[in-house]
Amino acid sequence: MPDDWKHYKRTCDHYIMYIVTEGKFYLKVEDKKYEFESGSVFLMKDNLPHEGFKEHAVIFYWLHFSFDNIRIVSEEQAKKYMTHSHNIHNKILFPEAFTMEHVENSIIFINQTLHFNASLKKQNQLTNYLSTTTLILLSNLYLSKKPLNDQVLNRRLTDICKYIDGNGRDNLDLKQIANTFNYNPQYLSKVFKYHIGISLKEYVIQSKLRNAEYMLLSTDNTIATIAKTCGYNNEFYFMRLFKKKYGITPSHYRNLYCNTKYTKYNSDFKIK
Repeated sequence: MPDDWKHYKRTCDHYIMYIVTEGKFYLKVEDKKYEFESGSVFLMKDNLPHEGFKEHAVIFYWLHFSFDNIRIVSEEQAKKYMTHSHNIHNKILFPEAFTMEHVENSIIFINQTLHFNASLKKQNQLTNYLSTTTLILLSNLYLSKKPLNDQVLNRRLTDICKYIDGNGRDNLDLKQIANTFNYNPQYLSKVFKYHIGISLKEYVIQSKLRNAEYMLLSTDNTIATIAKTCGYNNEFYFMRLFKKKYGITPSHYRNLYCNTKYTKYNSDFKIK
């Protein structure tokens, strides 16, 4: 969006979800003003007047949908549900707003969903399933923020993940990361896999490949440039890692998911 863009005034008869990927998003809903940053997810009820209240540059996705049984809860209510997992069985849980750690994860899936929506030409059962899956993905990203029992360890592991994600150009390994955070390498390896679910080495690879996916879909950079940006000086080694994880080459991935033609309302989803 240009620097002087501002959301126009409107009222919609369906739910809207905004996902901010870059910049700041200033939105007024009825008489309440919101300021959202990159990674923010905001779910708005139907039939609410809304408009921008400040000019700004921002990149965001919006999902329009209908749902037979939906209830938006506050952050406090969501936390209560999260502490009693039986209360959220077979439900998609959302607070009104939350911030994702890895916004690129959802954007990759949304781009893929847009691709299928465009290729199918019209809405059908598959597009409804894909759209519902998008909501489930975002809900799970929120639920993954549930704190671990050891609050100090949780914060440290979160810091380590952020460190890995923010240093994608570097050749990170277990010993170097452990030394940076004053941990014994063997101990860090054990607790990281126990709490995160994968080994630290695998997390480093996944973090780099997540960035590669995002760049393949959002830039025109060459494969060699993307590989180097992700910390791989050997383009062919990067391509082997990518194909091992996704089953296709980076070029094939880009060609498959970047041929969607975007229009103003192209990202509207209706969920039944």
